[in-house]
Parts: sequence; C-alpha cells; structure tokens
Amino acid sequence: MVAVHLDSELSDGTDIRNTFHLDHPTPPDFGDLLSLANALHDFEDFRIRYLAILPGDARFTRILCTQVQDPGTPSGGLVGAESPVLENGSRDLADKHVPKQACALVHLRCDVRSRRSRGHLAMPPALSSSDLTEGGQWKATGYQTAINTWIEAFSRLMPGADHPEGLDSYNLDVYSRAGRAAAEDYFFGVVGITTGSQVYWLRSRKSAP
Repeated sequence: MVAVHLDSELSDGTDIRNTFHLDHPTPPDFGDLLSLANALHDFEDFRIRYLAILPGDARFTRILCTQVQDPGTPSGGLVGAESPVLENGSRDLADKHVPKQACALVHLRCDVRSRRSRGHLAMPPALSSSDLTEGGQWKATGYQTAINTWIEAFSRLMPGADHPEGLDSYNLDVYSRAGRAAAEDYFFGVVGITTGSQVYWLRSRKSAP
C-alpha cells in the first residue's frame, strides 16, 4: 500500500495537499516509490489537468509517494520518494473573493457498505467568485470543469481501468486506518469517482483527508 501526496502552495504560502492510496502486490521499497512518483509525473493528463485546477499564481511542488503502516511494511521508519513538479497552475481568476477554505469535494466510491470505505479529496480552492452561482454552489463551468476533467484521468488508476505506462500494478483504493488498527478489512477498491456542486468548507487549508 502506498500513500500518494500531491503537494502545492498558494501564492500566500498556504500549503495544499491531496492524498490518495494505491495498493501494490508487494510492500513497496524506496525504488518502487521513486518509480511510482516518476510514473505519475510522466502521466501527463494527470499532472497537467491537476495544474488546470490550481490558480495561475499557485505552484504544484511535488508528487510524494510514501509507505503506510501495513502488516507487510518493513520494520523501521516509513520511507518515501518524490518527483519534483515545480510548475505553476494554469487556471485564470477573475478575483480572489472566495475564502481559501472553500473547495469542491471529490468522492471515492467503493462497492462496500461500510463507513470505512468512504474516501474523499478536498480539492485546491476555487478562490474566484465567478465560479459560484447566486445560490452559493459551484457553477458547472470553470473550476468544476477543471476538476471533472482531472477526474477522467484520475479514474484510470481504478481497478480494471486502462492504466497508464508504469502504473499497471497499482490500483486506487480507500485506506482505513481504523480497519487496520482493528485487524479488519482496511483497504477497498475504488469503483467510482464523483464530485458535485456543493461547497465544502475546511477548518484549515492544508487538506490531507
């Protein structure tokens, strides 16, 4: 099992982190993690479409892949490897009138009836009031379009999907720390990825659900 962190920074220095999990047939070592980080970087639709969600003055800094606490993980400290991105976002903003705590939520759906199988990603903030309707929901254009376009690429990591080169042995999962601690089922294959028009408010802006 691997945790993948997409790390970015807003122009005011605020850190943004989106984290998801991938399963792998064997516990990954440093070489596996580095190869995975580089393969995700080279998966252009994934990287470039994520940049399209970020404001033009934000910076996508790196893709970091780390081990997670897992029965098969070698003893000792957890290791990680990164692939630097260091590219600015590409989404134009009309203004910055929307607080950075407001964002869209991406839902990872599993074919299991359990609270432990519910996953989500709190996406980078919209910031611009032009992306909101008068009723206070996300418009189906601009920010939402960028997220849905990225989801199309992200979905290629789901079990059974047409995986990009270098990623065929990894599958998108929801990882449950509670399930692992209870020695019960703790990872669940993702069968669907969706988002919606509802505005989600974070207590703090560094998002690592």
